[in-house]
Amino acid sequence: MKIGEFASSCGIPISVLRYYDSYGLLKPVYIDRFTGYRYYSERQIVICEQISKLKAADFSLAEIKMLISGGASDDEINSLFDSKKKRLNEILQSLDELRDIISGGNLMAEEIKLMHENVHIPFENDEKIIGRWEVIGEYGSRTEFEIGNKLNDDIDVKIKELYFLPEGEWYWCYSWTKGKLLFDNGDISFANDYTVEKHSDAAYMFIKFKSYYYLKS
Repeated sequence: MKIGEFASSCGIPISVLRYYDSYGLLKPVYIDRFTGYRYYSERQIVICEQISKLKAADFSLAEIKMLISGGASDDEINSLFDSKKKRLNEILQSLDELRDIISGGNLMAEEIKLMHENVHIPFENDEKIIGRWEVIGEYGSRTEFEIGNKLNDDIDVKIKELYFLPEGEWYWCYSWTKGKLLFDNGDISFANDYTVEKHSDAAYMFIKFKSYYYLKS
């Protein structure tokens, strides 16, 4: 099957298949060395469907690659699925709480409060993150970053760079300690978890930004 026919059978764009190929997640069974055309087998449709289902369950492409490669042990597979189940249960619990608020007719009456978390926490150093970091975009999840789907391409109105100063010194509204980016502008304050990953071209920091607001029940 040519890539267009295979993409249609799987219900995904051709660009996604090309990305899967470059990522080593789902490679064509044959590439014509003269035309460069990619060809897939019908048996790979099942693999593509598995990838789509795992993505829908919030597995990252790196996790999916590990799962479908056959190289993961039973313990690793069980641990990964247990982690996802825990996260889904947390989401379900939040939905139940929101449903109770709506059912009680209190949603609109709830006062929206500015978020205030304690950001004056003990400093722990992390030499590898000290310096200037360029902001490249906002993404809904780690998977969306891998695919390249930004939430907002217009970052002109947003901060374009972050500075992690030695000893966690405050720069404008931002400070840090190992594993957390801290924000405090006097009106709101919160701590965001971060991780750093090395890729072939550079180091990337992934920050889980919290909403500036929350519903206080």
